[in-house]
Amino acid sequence: MKQFVCPACGYVGKPKSMAKGSMVLELLLWLLGLILAIIGLPIVLLVALIYSIWRVTTKFKGCPMCKTAAMIPADSPMGRKLIGPQPQRSKEE
Repeated sequence: MKQFVCPACGYVGKPKSMAKGSMVLELLLWLLGLILAIIGLPIVLLVALIYSIWRVTTKFKGCPMCKTAAMIPADSPMGRKLIGPQPQRSKEE
């Protein structure tokens, strides 16, 4: 499994798939849109749809700790520099 390094917080591991925005806000927009559509005001449904499309199209792989999108491969020159020197293992281990 390929490892990545976060230049912002130093996390080393696998990036996580994330979307911009808020899932809570998206759900509230849909709920409000459905309620208002029942009474004849469907405009909020359009706003909810646009927001949902925006969230789906802005997905990225980012740091699970600080949510930064700029993770770099650990085996790259900058990744090795950020991780620092690794302790040498003896042959006896």
